[in-house]
Amino acid sequence: MRINADEAYRLVLEKINDFDLDRRMIIAIDGRAASGKTTFASRFGYPVIHTDDFYRPRVQGQLMLEEYSGNFDVERFKNEVASRAFVKKTFEYGVFDCKKGCITETVIVPCDKALIIEGAYSLHPENGLSPDVSLFFTVSCEEQKKRIINRNGRDAYEAFQNVWIPAEERYFKHFDIENKTQITVSTEE
Repeated sequence: MRINADEAYRLVLEKINDFDLDRRMIIAIDGRAASGKTTFASRFGYPVIHTDDFYRPRVQGQLMLEEYSGNFDVERFKNEVASRAFVKKTFEYGVFDCKKGCITETVIVPCDKALIIEGAYSLHPENGLSPDVSLFFTVSCEEQKKRIINRNGRDAYEAFQNVWIPAEERYFKHFDIENKTQITVSTEE
């Protein structure tokens, strides 16, 4: 199903309101850089975990851009989030600081009806999650470029174009992420 962000919001909110199991509902929002994932996740008022908090440290100065995981630390995510996400209990995880190259703070995830996992690699099949609702956010190359430049600056766009976008696209293609999600959200303006 391909819809816009407002339609997706109404649909997901309806699913949250109808959710009546004795565990936390998990919503995963994957998709392309600058497609609106973070903005969308923040609309619900439920706790949000950002996959950007799970970067891998550099090894001997190099990014660890494995073929289909980008720089996402699948194992740490599995241990710190996926193993605890469904249980209606407060838990915490470490936030990786890319500039310092290490975990610099802890986030406490409160007990709530729903938990949103947001960011590229949130639907990685080895991350230990089976979300109740899965969304894939997409945006055209032209709009993506405009948004990245507006958000991060022209110099940063080069890194996105040469490193991050190709890594994400390899992941999307290899695991057929867009076709395996329940909802595709196009965020063209």
